Formats: sequence, structure tokens, C-alpha cells
Amino acid sequence: MKITTIRALSECLNDEAACLTNGRLWDQCNAFAVPGVKHKTGFMKYFMATIFITAVILCLGSCKKDIAGSSSTSVIGTWELRHAQTGMIPTIDYSQGNGNMLVFSGSGYERYTNGMLVKTGTYTLVRDDSVETSVGLVIPRGQFTNRIIFDDDLASPKTFVEVLNDELTLLSGFFPTDGGSEIVYQRIQDKH
Repeated sequence: MKITTIRALSECLNDEAACLTNGRLWDQCNAFAVPGVKHKTGFMKYFMATIFITAVILCLGSCKKDIAGSSSTSVIGTWELRHAQTGMIPTIDYSQGNGNMLVFSGSGYERYTNGMLVKTGTYTLVRDDSVETSVGLVIPRGQFTNRIIFDDDLASPKTFVEVLNDELTLLSGFFPTDGGSEIVYQRIQDKH
């Protein structure tokens, strides 16, 4: 009985005439039909439309736009210190115009303290995904994936960099042993 029913349903889906000749399965055949569409192609159109709509929803759902802000790896420009937290010392906030700045060009940098030039040198940005291991913090995926190396000094602790909107954040040291630092700069000029 089951084989006959399955065979009859299969014939019904493939051939409208077979569905009409097998009167007792008409209701079962009709269950697969889409209103306004012939039995022969109705089920397949409904099935393909469902797959298409599901695929479109999945594609749109997987697209990601960063609403909170735009992230960039470009550090070129002039940056003024806004917040500094090092070791066990509470975060210190700095007002606008404090004169503590980093100025980055294509491959060089200048460091100013209270408006006075205190250091110049070179820097390199390299991809490095070891931020969590290096600083001992849980970092959201995709953040702090670049490291900045000042003056080709590979012996110093790693310094990770993140540019988000107009903020440049530097992470270094190991936070669980109170040796970490987070320094935040605000962009005050785009290019130098």
C-alpha cells in the first residue's frame, strides 16, 4: 500500500493526467499544488522559490556593516593624547591642547611631550593576531590585529594598534600582572 501511494504521488507530481485518473489520491496530490499553478510545475516552483528566498535571507544576514564606526589601519596624521592607563595607576584623562602628541608620516614618527619634540624615528605596522596572548585580555575578534614596531626594536614588548573612527589606541604589556598599558590618542590632523 505504501509503495503504491508513493508511486501515485510521484506520478501526480510529474503528470497532471495521472493525478486525475487516480481519484482517491486527488486530495493528497492537491496538497502539493500551489494555487494558480499547474500541478506539474507547481511543487517545483514553490520549492525553488523557497530555496531562493532562504538563500537571499542568509546572504543579507551575513553581510556586516560596522555601524559603530569605521576601522582603519592608517596611523598617518597627528594624534593628541586623551587617556592613559598604565599598570595599577588609574586612567588619566588629558584635555584638548595638552601638547602630548604622536605625528606619523609614511614611515617616520615624532613624539611630543608638552609641545616639545622629544623623539623621532621610524615605525613599521605588521599583522599580528597574538594580542590576547601578549596582553592577557580578551579582545573582540578583528580588533588589535596589527602591531606597531618603533625604530626596528623587536626586543621590546609588543605594542598593538587599533584605529577606530578618530581614535588611535595602543595596547602593550601584560595586564593580569598589572604591567599592561592602554594609551588612547585623538586625531587632530589627518595628514602630516
